[in-house]
Amino acid sequence: MEHQKTFTLDKSLMTDKIKNEAKKRMELLQLSQRVIDEFINNGNIMMSDFDGQIVDLDSEAIRGIEKTISRGYVPYHVLKYYIPDYGLYTRDVFYISSYEEEWDFERPTGQYAFIASFGEFDESGSIVYLASDRYEGVKRIG
Repeated sequence: MEHQKTFTLDKSLMTDKIKNEAKKRMELLQLSQRVIDEFINNGNIMMSDFDGQIVDLDSEAIRGIEKTISRGYVPYHVLKYYIPDYGLYTRDVFYISSYEEEWDFERPTGQYAFIASFGEFDESGSIVYLASDRYEGVKRIG
């Protein structure tokens, strides 16, 4: 599987409004300042592994980012998650929709976050997450 450290968004997607909203959401997720700065300053999307460690993006994560962009959304972080009951991995893409009036509803709450999930199946909805206490990222707990 092909890997790369980050995915860099097209600069046209990185408006001041999007940067401000992404910063709010990334702080609510309690991502590290380095991860936040990489996105805000350079448009670089990073991925958290299931334990919250920042890891290289894989081809499934890149596919999820590209599909999210094609839907008119701006992705800002990816979470790799393993579903043990099914033996499947998903890539949960945190994103900002193009509907500014929905941003309050979409923001992470400290427990729940809205994502688009890609893997063996594609879906969107909310997940239960937790900031990693050992690493720079976030982990999914439900």
